[in-house]
Amino acid sequence: MSRLRIYICLLLMALAATTVAHASGTGEVVMPKADAYLPLPPDSASVGFALDFYRWAWGKQQRGSNLGEMASLDSQCDIDRLCQIYSGILDVDINPSATPAIYALMNTSAQAGIASCRIENPSYMRKRPFVMMNEQPWGENDMNASLGDSTSFPSAHAAMVWSAALVLAQMAPQLQDTILSRAMVCASSGVITGSHWQSDVDAGLTCGAAALARNHATSQHALLMQQARDEYLQLSGLTESDLNALYPSVEKVVGPPPGIDDYFFVDDVEKHWYYLSLQDSERGDLAHADSSLDDDYLIDMFAACSPVVIISDQETPHITAFIKMLKFVLSNQASAMKAEVFRKRPYIQFKENVPFGGEAWQLYTESSHPSRHAFVGWGLALALAEVMPECQDAVLKRGYDYGDSRLYLGLCYASDVRAARVMAACNVNRLHNEALFKTLLENAKNEYQQKLEDAGVDTVIVQSTVNPAAWYSINGVVFPSKPEIPGIYIHGGKKIIVK
Repeated sequence: MSRLRIYICLLLMALAATTVAHASGTGEVVMPKADAYLPLPPDSASVGFALDFYRWAWGKQQRGSNLGEMASLDSQCDIDRLCQIYSGILDVDINPSATPAIYALMNTSAQAGIASCRIENPSYMRKRPFVMMNEQPWGENDMNASLGDSTSFPSAHAAMVWSAALVLAQMAPQLQDTILSRAMVCASSGVITGSHWQSDVDAGLTCGAAALARNHATSQHALLMQQARDEYLQLSGLTESDLNALYPSVEKVVGPPPGIDDYFFVDDVEKHWYYLSLQDSERGDLAHADSSLDDDYLIDMFAACSPVVIISDQETPHITAFIKMLKFVLSNQASAMKAEVFRKRPYIQFKENVPFGGEAWQLYTESSHPSRHAFVGWGLALALAEVMPECQDAVLKRGYDYGDSRLYLGLCYASDVRAARVMAACNVNRLHNEALFKTLLENAKNEYQQKLEDAGVDTVIVQSTVNPAAWYSINGVVFPSKPEIPGIYIHGGKKIIVK
């Protein structure tokens, strides 16, 4: 048996084990576990830590600037700060009394983002920058005594901000680029204040997107979205036709790819050579297989995440039709984003040998930014986590790893992959406004649930994934009642200190 076959068999066994664990017991579907699909945070002695260090140094330089002052205000990790930010952008005063529907939509999404940062593996616990560097947190809303005792990975602040911004961008798509770009700035405030590393923020954005995928699977979310949109139209004086817009711009939301004089590019280069050194490993073998964008490969790839339901054209025609449609749409969206700005691929930039096969020759004229494979893989994962919530952890992990495979082949930079995941969340979320997407999605969800019932699996799709009365730690751990241990907690969308 080849190394690739052995690796895939072991991977599928791990994915199946994860799935069964989430399909057992009461059948209640909860937020994805962050440590089930995210890689470990970079060790300070690893190549992966380079960007974190560069960004920490950059953040300290910003503290006396206007951006630094904004970051200090943005360190307020609660719904009140989000209301302040987006009231100005939407030109609507967002508060519980004047805009109850918009407030409820934002608050539910923000709390889901926090809950999505749940970690159980102690290996994911990480010291915050100000702790590691023996400093004080700089943000006016960061509390040193308790914040220093919590893990910085993933950033619950970034997850909360991103999840709330995504729903607002869906509600008011004509302002989506402004909403999403402001969220990216807010999510990164922890880098400037010293409470988060850049990789914490990147992981938090990923968790925030996963949280929204989970919320999309509930009937309340669709109701909240419709109520919020109706309220927004009434208060703004706009009509439905005013909300029509193209899809988000990668250059406006993420920004252009880093130039050769940017430390982001230095990090890209370091990671490029590191991943190339692993190309002949078992993980490299999987990366070669993952070069395929064929419908059948993607269907089989995600079908492996569901050990109970057989996913195929014959067994689940609605699910496979949904995957094919979404892959086609996402691929076209990726082409549109690549047309915004051109970036040479790593192996071309460094005049290296063609990594493999004929694909690389065809990519000379295509921008590497953002990564099409990472965009399609993560976009499909977010949508399929909604279709198959019982195996959401396995689905998200496979979609995440599929994007990383481009790094082992030297076909994309790390920043291309990160940008692709951010934009995939934006675009899949935006697709929830499209009638055809919603119809195919609903058909796929119903088909999956019917197959589970036919297999005798007792599932309960809960109508709410976030309990507004619950208390959450800064790491996303939920408490059914007020905690007795001193620390910082999130309750009712606000940051509260328990002494």
